[in-house]
Amino acid sequence: MGNQEKRITTKRERQKTSKKILENSLLKCEIFFIINKKNEEEFIMPQTLKLRFNEIVKERFTKEFDTKKVDIEDDLAYIKNDRDGAFVDHTYEVLRCKKIKAIKLSALNAEDTIYVRNGIILPEDDYDIPLFTYDLVEASSRMFSTIDIVPLLKNEEYNKRYVLPMKPITDKYNDIPRIEGAKQDISEWGKEFESGQKLYIRCAKEYEPKIEEAFNEYLDLYISFIKNAEPINDENAKKEMANLKERYKKAYHENDPGVGPMTIFFGKEWAEKFFEEFPF
Repeated sequence: MGNQEKRITTKRERQKTSKKILENSLLKCEIFFIINKKNEEEFIMPQTLKLRFNEIVKERFTKEFDTKKVDIEDDLAYIKNDRDGAFVDHTYEVLRCKKIKAIKLSALNAEDTIYVRNGIILPEDDYDIPLFTYDLVEASSRMFSTIDIVPLLKNEEYNKRYVLPMKPITDKYNDIPRIEGAKQDISEWGKEFESGQKLYIRCAKEYEPKIEEAFNEYLDLYISFIKNAEPINDENAKKEMANLKERYKKAYHENDPGVGPMTIFFGKEWAEKFFEEFPF
């Protein structure tokens, strides 16, 4: 074998090793549930569906509200890494508008391996608007999605105003076929915060258009909440909302499975810096 052939073979071996590192790290962190390790063709996946969810949020908010971009540090806005041909990058954007303190959008692309979109919409403290949250993961022939409008208060009036309107959407899309044997509920640490009307699905990638339809309907509903919201003066309610946000942030930082991959891909220092920013 000539030197050039040896170099090509060595590079291919390094690429396979790097991809295995990505696979193993994500499996440990409970995200990368969908890689078929027995079939390498299953593992090599072009991003045929573009996971437009972050773009949808930006387009809708730009259309409906006077939305402004928030300046963030360059190394948080974009970072990339290339380990022997295994390319990984991450994009982070923050927007804001009236009544909304932050619209935070995160996009991770691990080339030929996994694509992740995370977002959270955080209202200003003077409004009782819920949080809008989503995590969407595409890898191989399958995908995972969780979409929720997280209540900030626990009472009947709030439930009628913000939670029950979600039920028709959840009922409409809950018949999307799940992957048999795959986990179909959120982790225990997140159950305190869920609305009870979340869309949490591990499914074949062919259903991504249906997930996008559902996403648009949840987002439409959330935008209507923003438009109809008025400032609140109840100091006890404000305190309760602030406490829930702090518990949410603490639980997210301590338990979110995305911390592991971010640390492996971009280093501990960068990951710690990012998760000081995200979710809020």
